[in-house]
Amino acid sequence: MVNFSECKFKSTAFVESNLNQAYFYNSKPQRSVAFQSCKLEEANFQDAPLKGIDLSTSEFESLTAGLFELKGAIISPIQAANIMEGLGVKVKF
Repeated sequence: MVNFSECKFKSTAFVESNLNQAYFYNSKPQRSVAFQSCKLEEANFQDAPLKGIDLSTSEFESLTAGLFELKGAIISPIQAANIMEGLGVKVKF
């Protein structure tokens, strides 16, 4: 587990990184931050806005982030289904 709480990221690329249970609490990722094929299971993005950040190639079934943090994030259909189920919405395929 790694703690990036309250960090300000600029031009940062996480590539094939194991960030399971990582803390990004109150961090400030910019659109130039990339998560490419990362493991993000149970990562904490509370108070870290993900607008414009592409998470679609990364793996997670659950993470800590609310609607505020997820607004504008780029995710895959499977990730969207997992997030919706985490909010209590049943997704039917």
